[in-house]
Amino acid sequence: MILTSAVAVGLPAPVGYLEVPDVDAAVAAVESVPGDALLVVGADVAARPALMAREVVARPDVALVTLDGPRTRKALLLRALTHLPPESYGMADYVVRAINRQCNTRKALSSVTSLVSPKPTLRQHLRSLFPKPSFDIDLEADTIIFREGIQWDLGDSLDVVWASSSEMGHLSVGLGVRVPPVVLPSDSGRLDGARYWAEVSWHPDVARAVRTAIGTVLRTSCRACGRATAPTGCPFCGIVLSPRVFAPAPRTERIAL
Repeated sequence: MILTSAVAVGLPAPVGYLEVPDVDAAVAAVESVPGDALLVVGADVAARPALMAREVVARPDVALVTLDGPRTRKALLLRALTHLPPESYGMADYVVRAINRQCNTRKALSSVTSLVSPKPTLRQHLRSLFPKPSFDIDLEADTIIFREGIQWDLGDSLDVVWASSSEMGHLSVGLGVRVPPVVLPSDSGRLDGARYWAEVSWHPDVARAVRTAIGTVLRTSCRACGRATAPTGCPFCGIVLSPRVFAPAPRTERIAL
């Protein structure tokens, strides 16, 4: 089971997850979930109720995974974790890092006056002040391009997550994909200071990438709990491991911290 807090999920919803919006829901979920579970949270204050519940209940079989970055990318990484079998939950941090390196994210903004990264030029700041500005931001290429009628070519990507402002105004954005994207709820707030905006993150094939990641990494055994994990560390125990051949300990020999 995967518990989520402060991470937008979107529709269609993935299988095998449960949202925990407040402390009561988080406590009930952490107490009731059977066996190993992941608590996936965003790196902001909205995740505090779930973090408090995990500390209060203190179950050693609930691992913490923190996601950061654009909202659509966090939603994509959450969906990657739903492809992880429970016996491989100790690989969660490694899988997140592996999939994150393979994702792409683009933004369309009606203004870049408050954009921090990439850093706009003075000309782009000034262009934001004129009527109907439209900027295409590529986070991987670290570029900002003034462009009307933005069209993003995502190729044959199987996994696409889309988010946008509740009103798009003059901003025109299109996706060249055959597969309908996962859509996050429309937001009346601003993105990077822009009133009108859109954001998309995509990956060629998340399910396949997860299978590749857990099938090719050198597995190790957590010194504390014995779970199979990657050299990046154990999300259940919160420790960094030194690489060695995976030799899982019996369930009865695991130590609860």
